[in-house]
Amino acid sequence: MAQWAGRLFDYHQADPTALRVSLWAQLERPDVAAEPVEAYPAKTVSAGNGRDGVISAVDLLVIISAIAQAWVLTPIGLLRADGSDPSAPDRILQHRRAVMAAVASITGESDSASA
Repeated sequence: MAQWAGRLFDYHQADPTALRVSLWAQLERPDVAAEPVEAYPAKTVSAGNGRDGVISAVDLLVIISAIAQAWVLTPIGLLRADGSDPSAPDRILQHRRAVMAAVASITGESDSASA
């Protein structure tokens, strides 16, 4: 799951427009928003039973998706709060590692943040 979160983070970094359009569609017309519904059952299966019976597979995927999307959706002022440049490649890589480490912690995976 941590690897998937890293890939999802990369996807949103490469094209944040897709995420923004999707969010806009969810706000404006959620009943007709285009989404990859055919991918959800397989991804839910890959999440297994979630986490220790406390977090369901669907909830786990929602949480992981939110973690992977957070950098693109966070106000720029917060991203700059530590004095760093949020668009600098090294800062983006640092956050990607944090995404993967957070997901690994939630899912109980071994540390895969170095990938």
